[in-house]
Amino acid sequence: MFAALLALASAGAVAQGAPVPAAPEFSTEALTQLRRVATDDPQVQRSRWGDLALVAGKAWLQSVPGDVAAVWRDIRWIVPGAAMRYHRGFCVAQQCQGTVYLVRWDEKSGQLEFLDQGQASYIGRVQGDGSVRLAGTGLVGVFTAEALSFDRASTILYSDKHELKPVTAAQLAAATRGMAGNAADKGPAASAPAPSATENEKLRAELAAMKAKMDLLSKQVEQQGTSGGASPKPVTAAEAREAERRAQREAKARAAEEQRQAAEARAREQAEAKARAAEEQRLAAETRARELAEAKARAREEAQAKAAEAQRANAEARAREEEARRAASAEAKAKAEEAKGLAAAEAPKVPRGAGASSTTVATSAPAPAAPTNRCGGVDGVYGVVASNYRIEVKFSGDKLMVVEPNRTSPYQHMGNCQYLFVHPNGTRYMLGVVSRGLVAYKEGQDDSQKTPLALIQVSAAPQTDRRCTAERIPVQNVKALHPDLTELFGSRGIPGVTVDGTYNAPERNGHPLTRLNPNGGSGTFEVHGAPKPQYVYTIERWYIQANCDGTLVKEDHPAATRYYLIYKLDREYDGLLWHRDALDVAKSGGGMFIDDRSKASN
Repeated sequence: MFAALLALASAGAVAQGAPVPAAPEFSTEALTQLRRVATDDPQVQRSRWGDLALVAGKAWLQSVPGDVAAVWRDIRWIVPGAAMRYHRGFCVAQQCQGTVYLVRWDEKSGQLEFLDQGQASYIGRVQGDGSVRLAGTGLVGVFTAEALSFDRASTILYSDKHELKPVTAAQLAAATRGMAGNAADKGPAASAPAPSATENEKLRAELAAMKAKMDLLSKQVEQQGTSGGASPKPVTAAEAREAERRAQREAKARAAEEQRQAAEARAREQAEAKARAAEEQRLAAETRARELAEAKARAREEAQAKAAEAQRANAEARAREEEARRAASAEAKAKAEEAKGLAAAEAPKVPRGAGASSTTVATSAPAPAAPTNRCGGVDGVYGVVASNYRIEVKFSGDKLMVVEPNRTSPYQHMGNCQYLFVHPNGTRYMLGVVSRGLVAYKEGQDDSQKTPLALIQVSAAPQTDRRCTAERIPVQNVKALHPDLTELFGSRGIPGVTVDGTYNAPERNGHPLTRLNPNGGSGTFEVHGAPKPQYVYTIERWYIQANCDGTLVKEDHPAATRYYLIYKLDREYDGLLWHRDALDVAKSGGGMFIDDRSKASN
């Protein structure tokens, strides 16, 4: 495998202030393979790398005024057309983090492999429009994937919602507090140095030495022949040539043996180097695993402490509620006894022997109590207080229905106020009923892993004729986790508030935007890349989410009131036709926002 040829240094995410490891490099063997498919042809580079080929060799930066936050990408060729170095990172409140990836083009699959510590963290695929979509190969990777595209007209590199512009190395270094921008483009790796002498030169030197020995031997033979009085047999030309060829063969054999021994020495050195690198990687992996286990242990302890605190608070709240109920019951009983005594004292006395009075005292029967779930559950909207996650919950007999924009999940009562829902993939989800809330968890999890859901809004009581006054919304996303048809309710507006109008993103050109036409009729929804047609969607109709009785689903916050906008697009975006966004109405100043888009005009 080609990946086995890579000898990489650690290239994980590095935080500002931590020791910065050496920049990762391809091994000599890997570079040899990469140079085989290298090319300087711009068209070939574009077909392999898409828009990355257009932005290579530059640094790219998006920063918020005031140095509040910054996002950067530093993209450099290592082997033109075959491999590059991709450095990405961000800074928030002057604290920066970044990761350096070695990226290679795979000749067989035609895909781009983003390597971190010798392992493929992302797979890049070039799209028809030249953009590059990065898909992660692990869990963290799924939550951090991105899509890259380049607009030549505006010279902007788009990374999902970020718009990055070209900067110099000095500007990048200043914006990242020196984490990026200092390392210049290293370019293609240099070739191995040529040997100091060729094998032919060595062979000629050995032949010259052999010839000198033969000349000396001939002289010695001649001297021995002269001293002995016998005339030596002269050496023929054929014998001389044979001796010279024999000397050449012996010299070649010695040279081959030396080459073999040198090759074995190099192989041993490479094997030892690989073994050392593998051992270093193993030790580093053990260190990371140990640190991760310690972090998980600390997080589990903190979660258990929070869960214990939440249980204690719930117990105290239940105790206070029970005490208040007893006090209210005792007070009502005392008032009833007092009223009964006053009535008896003030009742007119009937003279002895007189007939029964025709006057009767009418008493009104107490109003019947509203029906409640036997576990104390309340129909309404529940959610995590610190996030936008919301669900609608309805109790019916031994069942609990969880209603979300794209699915409805039935939970069955299993006893002890615990409800169970079995997902089609076999996962068993549980909901427990507590005072003014729910607890969500998977079957078998401990208290530290459970998620509390607070009661955000109580649903209005059903109407006496059991008919809904709000408009019914048939929601169905066939590619969602739950593709079944779900019925929600909505209104075409908010009383006293003009919802229709144009909501612009904070970008300079105002795109992407959301435009709502009056009375929920239609509109426009854009994503990054607009106003190009492929990034513009048509809203077929829109609603403000409501309860069955027509009351709007909302959350009251100190600065604003939050409603929920439900709308259907003319084609799928992220695999869904129906979408729901938060719509915030400021309590002062009249501002209105759909997520990060603010209302600019009607």
